[in-house]
Amino acid sequence: MNYKFYLIVLLIGIVLFCGCIAEEDQKLTTTSTIAFTTTSTTTTLIADEINTIRKEAEDYYRMAMVYHRQYACCGIPLILYNSSYYENALNYIQKARDLYLQINDSEHVSSCDTMKELMMRDYEEVKKWEQEIEGLYLAPLKNESIEEIGRHADEYYHKAIDEYMEADCKKAVLYAQVARRLYYEINESDKVKLCDTLISHIGQIFH
Repeated sequence: MNYKFYLIVLLIGIVLFCGCIAEEDQKLTTTSTIAFTTTSTTTTLIADEINTIRKEAEDYYRMAMVYHRQYACCGIPLILYNSSYYENALNYIQKARDLYLQINDSEHVSSCDTMKELMMRDYEEVKKWEQEIEGLYLAPLKNESIEEIGRHADEYYHKAIDEYMEADCKKAVLYAQVARRLYYEINESDKVKLCDTLISHIGQIFH
């Protein structure tokens, strides 16, 4: 009699034990599912954030290129016309680099470093050209009369037009810059604007 009683108790214990195991398995499965879903969602959020940062970096890089072309393409020193082009180009390329670094994109960080070096090199060339304009074209005319300076300015402006028609953008801008500086010296504001228009147009055509 006692044997049967203990056997029944043992069987009941086994059933209860198995039920507990099944319940724990269910809890573990549920927990694992929640953890996987959370990890997947987190991964998606991280990927979306990286893509957003990458797009912002690409936009800054593109803007840097636009400003860089405005003073460096084809050797056109438009920085003499508007020095903010160079400053904006450097500012945007640095912002792009910082964002690429934030997402560990070493390839594009390197590209930004290379482009920054190119911008700085081009800027040095531009400064040399500005010195050339001052030394070779402007200095000899400092003691001339207003009429003589105006005549030389007209000559350089027409030279700029001629070189522009010959598609020599570098010489065209050089002569236009000389004319502009001379017109500025004698307060010929309307002709200064003509030079500005020509320089800007050349930049748009040849960049």
